[in-house]
Amino acid sequence: MPLVKCINGHTGCAATERYLERDGRAIGHDFINLACIEREDGSVIGWAAEMDEFRSLYGNDEPYRGKPAITYRHYIVSPDPADKIDLERLRELSTAWAQKHFGEYQVAVVYHDDNEHAIPHAHIVVNNTNVETGKRPHVPQPKELNRDLQQMARERELGYFTDRPSVFNRRAKGGEARTSQREHKGKAERRIEREGGYSWAADMRERARTARALSNDEASYRELLGVLGIELSLNSPNARQRDYLYAFSDHPSRKVGGEKLGRP
Repeated sequence: MPLVKCINGHTGCAATERYLERDGRAIGHDFINLACIEREDGSVIGWAAEMDEFRSLYGNDEPYRGKPAITYRHYIVSPDPADKIDLERLRELSTAWAQKHFGEYQVAVVYHDDNEHAIPHAHIVVNNTNVETGKRPHVPQPKELNRDLQQMARERELGYFTDRPSVFNRRAKGGEARTSQREHKGKAERRIEREGGYSWAADMRERARTARALSNDEASYRELLGVLGIELSLNSPNARQRDYLYAFSDHPSRKVGGEKLGRP
């Protein structure tokens, strides 16, 4: 039951809401500390405005310590296809995890099943303002959040990841299977990984991998990349080999070609 690393938002939530709610694609919703009501057609519009208004009330849109404000965080809980999880079980797991870590914040959980294999997955959007104190959150490290989700999945007899690289444990089978994911890592990235530091290339690869897993065509892949903060473009026509370029929307200088990034 993988969890995407924390995707930080630096703007209002309107664009994320439009993407998640577009064309009635949401198959369910759960909310924490929000007054949203689901319509008869299954859509819910207005949670982004409610988050933006509450955040602005406490001035938490303003830069913090000289850096742009992280206005919200976007997580994606995507089940292992082998679990054949239904919406009810996914909702229970997702809301339990969100309530445990972000119960004092405004949280919108939107469920989709419009990926290639119609597997339900959860988008969890967390506002940056504590509803009791008005302060910005102290968020645990992504690895800690992920480790806790794996434990919760294990307790529910679902697939889970361990801390061992490239190993996926299946409790039901009692064995281990190595993934066949092909990826390209340079020396600098491998060194950072060994030292436990942050690698923007690894972060970008994980976002691209998640977008690919949750998309059923190129258009939806590009759109979800945008929501996850990645811009996709073609390299120069004068380049020796045409390739796609992946770049962070908020750090355009951090970019890498698709060939070096590896298959998403």
